[in-house]
Parts: sequence; C-alpha cells; structure tokens
Amino acid sequence: MSGGNIKYSPIQDIIKEDAKEGDYNFYGIIYDASLPFLEENSDNYMCSIKIIDKELNWISHKNSLNKDILTLIIKSTFKENLPFVHCVGDIIRVHRAVYVKYSFLNYKKIY
Repeated sequence: MSGGNIKYSPIQDIIKEDAKEGDYNFYGIIYDASLPFLEENSDNYMCSIKIIDKELNWISHKNSLNKDILTLIIKSTFKENLPFVHCVGDIIRVHRAVYVKYSFLNYKKIY
C-alpha cells in the first residue's frame, strides 16, 4: 500500500528476524489493547496495542498467530493524546514508528 510519498510496509516485513531497526509506516488490525495508564516512576502516560496484518486470521494461522503479533507502545505526557481503542478489529494507521527488536516472549515492539 502506498499513498502520496509515504511507503507503507506490511507488518510481516517489519517483524522478520533480519528486519532493520528504523522508521516504518504501516496499517494494522487491532488484536488487543490496553487503556492509557501512568508509567511507574515517570510523568508519562502510555498504552499498548497489539496489531496483526490484515492477511492473518485465526482460521488460517491457528498455531503461528502469536509470533506474528506486533506490540505498539505509545507514550505521551498527556492522557488525552493517547488513543482509546473502543473495538478490537479496528484498523490503525501508524506513521514514523521506530522499530526496536525486543525478544522477551517473542514480542516485537514499536515505540
């Protein structure tokens, strides 16, 4: 997918083992989300959103769905600036996300 001068990457290309750390633009389907909360020992609020590619579903990827999930971490000094996810299955568009590999329990995080 692309629109204008922005190149969108599939989530599967981002979470591959040989993926480069850097800025990414992507669309994803919300699989799970937390409400915004205050970080410990900080004045920042954050929320966590788990995202999958639009091609993935529980029927065709029963055994491998967990390793294809990308966790998006969003931080802000104001709670009102963070997204409130009302429905699992909504589509989210993310621009200029910085990819950081994180190997605890096979999670991949975007900051």
